[in-house]
Amino acid sequence: MQRLFLIMALVLSVGVTACAVTMSGGAEVGAVSDNGSVYLGWHLLSKKKSDREVYVVGAEHGQFKSLYLSTNHPVEVKRVVVTFDNGEAFEVPVTGKWGKKHQTPQIELPGAVRAITKIHVVARSTGKHLAKVEIYGMR
Repeated sequence: MQRLFLIMALVLSVGVTACAVTMSGGAEVGAVSDNGSVYLGWHLLSKKKSDREVYVVGAEHGQFKSLYLSTNHPVEVKRVVVTFDNGEAFEVPVTGKWGKKHQTPQIELPGAVRAITKIHVVARSTGKHLAKVEIYGMR
């Protein structure tokens, strides 16, 4: 009985570890893609109510002149606010309903190229599946 318990615990621990590794699609925050964009993170959105998600960026990921958002499933975006390292906030004009595999055009950030402290997103999934919203910054 004790041996069966140990085997089950081992199988479960391996399964949980695999889920944690694969959920983000392998991209790490701060990773630079082929097009030069910097991966700033992702969140899954609820279908029942609007989620208020915070993407913590920080100066260690560099300074940005623009950004874009993408999703894998339909969402309704109510608000996106970028907060810069000096405390200034910029409301990004990308609200509305987005379809499956939507990507915004590049959104130019106001002022000089600078570090982003965090990005607030208020949105909810509108399709059958939870939507994953990803944010990328351009230097």
